[in-house]
Amino acid sequence: MSAADKRMSKRGFTLIEALVSLVFVAIVSVAVMRAIVSTREAAGEAARRTDAEILMRSLLAQVFAADRVPFGTLRGQTLSYRWAIASAPGYIPVPGEPKDSKWRPERVKVEVGWGANSHIAAETVRLVRAPRATP
Repeated sequence: MSAADKRMSKRGFTLIEALVSLVFVAIVSVAVMRAIVSTREAAGEAARRTDAEILMRSLLAQVFAADRVPFGTLRGQTLSYRWAIASAPGYIPVPGEPKDSKWRPERVKVEVGWGANSHIAAETVRLVRAPRATP
């Protein structure tokens, strides 16, 4: 190794090398920031969906606890969540079927929405006591 080569190796990085490494760090930083932002957005959406599911389960529990739910749609809002409970008879009388059954099926659908286009829904059937026939 000559004396000139020894002097070059002791000088350190050139300006071009330093600029290239700074550009590399900047590109990696932008990618990391985008990943962090998208992760936070996904976590926020997951939290909103979880809250909506809790509200939906609570509304379903209220429906099942009630003796009767009027047929039709009941709408409301809880915090930033819009909800609707739709109830309809799930029973279609069949000719010749005995009418002395004590129970009738009822279809219940609960939908919870938030934001512009986000919503979840659950639909179920529950049995309710049939109204007593008057003589």
